[in-house]
Amino acid sequence: KRGDGETYEVMGRLRDGVSAEAARAEIEGITNRIAERFPATNKGVEAVIKPLHTEFVSKELAALFYLMLAGVLAVLLIACLNVANLLLARASTRTRELSIRTALGADRRRVVIQLLAESFLLALGGLVLGAVLANWGVRAFNLAIAASNPPYWLDIRLDFGALVALAGVTLIAGLVSGLVPALKASRADIQEVLKDEGRGSSSLRMGWFSRAIVVAEVGFSCLLLVLAGLMIKSIVGMGNLGTEFSTQRVLTFRVALFEAAYPDPPARLRLYESLLGRLGAQPGVEAVAAGTSMPIAGAGTDSFAVEGHAYSNLNELPKARVQTVSPGFFTAFRARILSGRDFGSGDRADGEPVVIVNRLFASKVFPNEDAVGRRIRVGRDEKAPYRRIVGVVPDLMMGGLDREDPEGIYIPMAQDQEADRMSFVVRAAGGDPLSMVGTVRREIDALDGLMGRVADAGGIQ
Repeated sequence: KRGDGETYEVMGRLRDGVSAEAARAEIEGITNRIAERFPATNKGVEAVIKPLHTEFVSKELAALFYLMLAGVLAVLLIACLNVANLLLARASTRTRELSIRTALGADRRRVVIQLLAESFLLALGGLVLGAVLANWGVRAFNLAIAASNPPYWLDIRLDFGALVALAGVTLIAGLVSGLVPALKASRADIQEVLKDEGRGSSSLRMGWFSRAIVVAEVGFSCLLLVLAGLMIKSIVGMGNLGTEFSTQRVLTFRVALFEAAYPDPPARLRLYESLLGRLGAQPGVEAVAAGTSMPIAGAGTDSFAVEGHAYSNLNELPKARVQTVSPGFFTAFRARILSGRDFGSGDRADGEPVVIVNRLFASKVFPNEDAVGRRIRVGRDEKAPYRRIVGVVPDLMMGGLDREDPEGIYIPMAQDQEADRMSFVVRAAGGDPLSMVGTVRREIDALDGLMGRVADAGGIQ
């Protein structure tokens, strides 16, 4: 039946020479034709096309990256200015040598070329050393994040374009930092320099230009300090989100099941509940729970209908974030129940269908009444049963880090057994939660050795 089934996000790669606007126009044409053919389910439904990185990199994190890039540019400018000043000082000590060479017949062009060649050799050495250090740094970073199971699209490497840009910046820096000292040294008055050398005074006075470089260095250093302060503020702000749940002493991991081994929902539910029971019996475990996603990670979106409300068609149904969780999920994150009750062992498939909603859902859908006791239907299937709201919880960032908290619905795991993968949360009673990784893997392997190998390959965070 149209309107039922899973919701998927589609990823694609544009052909060479095809713009994002052209692809968007083509997709809009497809969605419009589908809407004309199936107006009951697809009228008003639009496709959203956006770059892949905007789906996973939040606005806050993107701003942090730009701050880091600005800091790198500030460091580069400071380094170039410092090298230019050092070359000026070096040229001033070689003025007598250059003056004698000029007196013996060396023209200005050859003197400038020699000094530029020296600065380019220094720049080339810096380029090679920088490329080697950057390559080592990238490898070390990839090794450091390997244990956290990074997403497949996170490709951190030095590509050809980055190396070309690095070479270009290095050559320009070598030209700028070497040209001015070369021109200064080659313009020196030979007789005046020899007189100064005879009196033991300075060979070459750089004057205002050298002082201007120092002032510029101080200015860029102040800019770098400001950028560092903004970056620290951003990081601290991301760490202090003011959430109404606790992530201290929490270990999370995700388990995916093979359909061939667990073809029916009851088999999956039995395994999930067995794993929860075994982990909950371990010493040092304060609480354990499971859910289709974790707070901040984001939850899927589905339609819902309020009992007693009339909707002209399925497209008018409001939407909310929907997540399946086990009893004790909110306890594991120390999120208090604002009203009503938590899910319990009695919320089984053969019992009354129930849900828990978040505070924003209750205030928007039932603004002038108590949401507990009201009934809603989740999904677009008009034959699905209405579920009674038994509790209201705080907003647990079901929309993810870069989105405002949306309306949210929680369904008990025993009443929604379709999930073939589940995230687990284990709260340690004390100490480092990572010390429980070995115990978690042993319990998974005891239940299903193949599943244990899958969980080990996927990583435990």
